[in-house]
Amino acid sequence: MSALVAMTELVARVLREHADLPAVSDVRIEHRRVSFYVVGAEGKLPAMARWAHALQASVLVAPQFTTVEITASTVVEVTGVAGGVTVEVWTHLGLADLLVLAREFGVVVDTRTGPVEITPQRLLPSLDDATVTDRVM
Repeated sequence: MSALVAMTELVARVLREHADLPAVSDVRIEHRRVSFYVVGAEGKLPAMARWAHALQASVLVAPQFTTVEITASTVVEVTGVAGGVTVEVWTHLGLADLLVLAREFGVVVDTRTGPVEITPQRLLPSLDDATVTDRVM
């Protein structure tokens, strides 16, 4: 099976197995990476905390040129793709999300501080998200 077909099947599996998680508006398939952009209608921090928990991954909050991105990623073994495929879920954070990070977690992210890693276990209780269940991808 070609790597592209295997990675496309992985995208379908992730979407099917996590249909109850916050909506994804865009999917990219790249060399050994599939990327899902989260819309985050319910709030981007709780949305990313739920996705990170489902992927069993920490989130990385990183300043970009003019935005701040939050990403959760894990590597999944896929037949036909040596070394596995990185499954990445990400979104941009708005000012309200950045204020919550500063107020609730003491985390200030800018180009001077660089990226900050936060576990979903740390995010979820503070965000009052009681709908998450333990899962493995």
